[in-house]
Formats: sequence, structure tokens, C-alpha cells
Amino acid sequence: MPSIRDLPWLIPPPDDFRKRCRNLPDLPADTFGEEVRLLASHALKSNQLHHLATALRHRRATAKDMAPLQPLRLAVVSNGTTDLLAAALAATGARYGFDVDIIEGLFGQATQEGLDPQSIVNSAKPDYVLLALDYRALPMETRPADETSEQAAL
Repeated sequence: MPSIRDLPWLIPPPDDFRKRCRNLPDLPADTFGEEVRLLASHALKSNQLHHLATALRHRRATAKDMAPLQPLRLAVVSNGTTDLLAAALAATGARYGFDVDIIEGLFGQATQEGLDPQSIVNSAKPDYVLLALDYRALPMETRPADETSEQAAL
């Protein structure tokens, strides 16, 4: 039985997926949009997400037309590593018609990125910020012997 992680509602990527990703940055504007949406519509594994995200980043870096993808600047701030998340967000965004330009905050610097006006995130002026924090970012300590202190911490 397939797992939801396998995205069983999507078709497997073509055998030449990697080659087609390498060609994306140089495609003419009239075929780029159709090709990128087609490639993004498959059940992609992490390496394939990375290849597609890299191709999109290279095209954006050469200032070529990204149409029909709509630009979206997304900052990701976390207390963990966001490399795999960034590639997945960029590649999946293309499936839904967005050119997601990911700005990653410094590792473990969520508070600093938010408060410093000169931080990477604030300097980039993103449209949206994804705050991806796990329990270690919250000032919560368990105090099973002291119910009053535990309730105050919550």
C-alpha cells in the first residue's frame, strides 16, 4: 500500500528528468512555463526537487523571463537546517504557478533574523516569512514536581 509520502496521486517523473532540468534555464520564454509546470507536476524525490529548484534559481539569476510563474519571495527562518525544505518549497511552488525565491536566514538565528533590521531576511524584503521552529526554540521546561511553575511556563 503506497504511503502519502510517495504522493501516489502524482505520476512518476520522466527518465530524462535531470536532463530536462538542466535545459530549463536556457529555454525560450514561450516554452519555459509549460516545461517547468510539467516537470513540477510529478512525484519528485528530494534529489529531483533539488535539481528543479537549482534550475529555477539559475534561470532567475540570468534575469530571464520566468513567466507564467508569478514571483514570490519567501524567507525561511528556523532553528534548524532548512536546505532540504528550501528546495522542496521552490520546486513545489512551481507546481502551483509560483517562482518561489527562497531567502534562508542564518542557521539557529531566528530571533536575530527577525529583530535585526540589517539581517539577511529583513534586507531581502520578502513577501512572506515561514517561521519553522521546533520545540527547542520555545522557552519551555518541564517541572513535574512544581505544578505552579509548570503552568506559569506554559
